[in-house]
Amino acid sequence: IPDDSSNSNTGTSSGMTQSALQQSGLQHTSGFSPYALDFDGTSNLINFGTSQIVTGLFTFSLWIKRSSTSIGATYQSMLTKDDISGKRVFSSYVFKSGVVSFWVSGTGSYNSTYSVQTSTLINDTNWHNLIFINNGDNNNNQVFIDGEEASYTSQGTGITTLFSTSSYTSLASNLYNTSYSPFNGSMSNLSIWNVGLTSSQVTEIYSEGIPSNLNNHSAVSSLVSWWQLGSNSSFNNTVWTCLDEKGTNDGESSTNMSEVDIVNGVGYSSNGVSTNMSDNVIGDAPYSTANSLSVNMDVLDRTTDIPS
Repeated sequence: IPDDSSNSNTGTSSGMTQSALQQSGLQHTSGFSPYALDFDGTSNLINFGTSQIVTGLFTFSLWIKRSSTSIGATYQSMLTKDDISGKRVFSSYVFKSGVVSFWVSGTGSYNSTYSVQTSTLINDTNWHNLIFINNGDNNNNQVFIDGEEASYTSQGTGITTLFSTSSYTSLASNLYNTSYSPFNGSMSNLSIWNVGLTSSQVTEIYSEGIPSNLNNHSAVSSLVSWWQLGSNSSFNNTVWTCLDEKGTNDGESSTNMSEVDIVNGVGYSSNGVSTNMSDNVIGDAPYSTANSLSVNMDVLDRTTDIPS
């Protein structure tokens, strides 16, 4: 702490003048949720437990950023409720080629009648918003990429009543076999809705390429669960806890993930050059420089109590 005793009434430091101040060239921008979680393409995943979460028509939205278009599994899991045997409910994944696919089941088994594959590709390493819609019996299912409906090589129909099972819902890999199609890249802002959203509601989620506060979405009454995946998540030296911003289905990471797996999120950009500074700030205090980092605490330790 500098000795300001000679200027205690003015609040200025000794030997400093206004001419010593210089304009900073550093700039920083980010969306509502500036962080994401990074998955190594080996066995990293988030487990959301055995709750059914949705039982029929649904929409789920996710932002992804592939680490590579040439390495990793041939197809890589996103959100899945699938034990790879007789308890299959739905699965979504992106092929190494960039094809996006998902399917649903009402019987516990895979059937290509209910499978969708896109001819629109994600063949780069930029952030993209993916939205998957199960529209119910005899209605074609849909995939939206960055707010626009994809073109398809096959477009299966939906299921009004999904197969009911206590199998786990997981993100970025299949919990029953972590070597089975693990995702290689970053993910942010996963949300699940219990309706098939309209195209205008999809556009609202995409929000011109920057994730927004989904509690302000026009269809918020149909929002079941929302995980920011990075923002409002915490690491306790063993696992990440990803808070469900809308429901009670908090997610928990596999134990091979660590604190370095939090990365810059969608819409994050900066310029200028800094020295000996960290790019990721956790525990940011808005409108203040008094940032902090907790020790041996997680996001579930926060309460809504008001001091008397």
